[in-house]
Amino acid sequence: MPFSNTTPSMEKQEKEEQKVKKDQRVYIDIDKLQAIDDCNEAKRWAKVSIYRVPPQVANLNPTAYKPQIVSIGPYHNREPQLMPMEEHKYRALYHVLRRSERDLDDFLGSLREVAQELMLSYEEIDQEWRDEERFLELMLLDGCFVLEILRASGKAAHDYCSNDPVFSVRGMLSAAYYILPDLLKVENQLPLLALEKIVSVERCTDLKPYECILALLRVTYNCTNCNTCPVELGKCLHILDMTRRLKIGGSQERMATVLQGLKPKPMKGATQLTKAGIIYKRSDEPNNFSEIKFQNGILYLPIFHLSPATESLLLNYVAFERLHPGSGQEISSYVKFMDGLTRSVEDAKLLASRGIIISASGSFAEVKDFIHKIHRDMNFVPKDNLYSVQHMIEAYYWERTRGWSRRFRDWGVHFKERYFKNPWSLIALLAAVFLLGLTIDQTIFTNLSFYKSR
Repeated sequence: MPFSNTTPSMEKQEKEEQKVKKDQRVYIDIDKLQAIDDCNEAKRWAKVSIYRVPPQVANLNPTAYKPQIVSIGPYHNREPQLMPMEEHKYRALYHVLRRSERDLDDFLGSLREVAQELMLSYEEIDQEWRDEERFLELMLLDGCFVLEILRASGKAAHDYCSNDPVFSVRGMLSAAYYILPDLLKVENQLPLLALEKIVSVERCTDLKPYECILALLRVTYNCTNCNTCPVELGKCLHILDMTRRLKIGGSQERMATVLQGLKPKPMKGATQLTKAGIIYKRSDEPNNFSEIKFQNGILYLPIFHLSPATESLLLNYVAFERLHPGSGQEISSYVKFMDGLTRSVEDAKLLASRGIIISASGSFAEVKDFIHKIHRDMNFVPKDNLYSVQHMIEAYYWERTRGWSRRFRDWGVHFKERYFKNPWSLIALLAAVFLLGLTIDQTIFTNLSFYKSR
């Protein structure tokens, strides 16, 4: 047996010392470190689609990201100010069960088939929602409420009383202002898969579950003029994602591959671009944010309607695009593009005069400040379609404003601003031209009379 200087008592002491050192680690938990699995980590993040908004983003407008009247999903469930709406969730579930003639277990059984996928859709879940049955009951209760709200707004639910405080025509007047915006908050989402499972058990329509939900959303959020079909829309993650894709006309992020190597230049303001003769018109699909085109000196733009509801909606769209990899950045790029066009209050006024910007408050300074605030710290995508439009505008501007062409155009713009902006200046100009014409005529007749007399 080989000789060893280590006695059993020394080995025991060393093990105790190592255990003490391990227990004394305050900042690094070795067990947590060893529990990390690269494969499982990648799979987990690939399934996440519903996030908590980081404080640095939420500070832009704290109320924009939090539900004001109803909680959907686990993040804000049972918050005191949202509790009054819980009663109406149970009423919605009751009507769904009665109308479909199915029982509670049928719906829970359908959701149980995809329980893990539904749970993994959330970035984080508190311990109380890790119980599968409790979580699935939440999905069913909130999912039925969402579907009944969408049906009521589209007048597809007829089995409620005419004086119902939520699901009647009268109730939807308040729902449109309070509840519908809450369904489009980043933190207040249900996986679309949960809604599809509920609709599939109901069997209340000949449409496929996905198409049924899409049809309800088109009516509820006034997307009826969006011509995108379900195939073009792609597989959506939740209601916020589906309405976002309807606003941009599909699932594909539009790339301008020819311009990938170019760096974006600062966008010129709308009034400055008019010096190159650029004019502004509404696009053919004024509610589609991707419908921005530049053709023959005309920039076609969708309507930018600023109100408390649209402000919250844009903030949540941009937040989702920041948080979800692979979602695309079409809305973010649109806001960035509009920020370049509205560098001043005069820019906002010009676009408003063309019917492109509409402000509920009537303040164009508010429009400019909001657009600038929302795009702060936003990364512009060089391959995005709007960058190619910006590049074309830039090329058109410099081509039309250089050399003698530039001087002539600047003189024309100055002449127009000086004499055509004020009606009295125009009258004075016309009077001066008329008097000059009379003077010239008088001079000509005087000279003719002189020569005839000789």
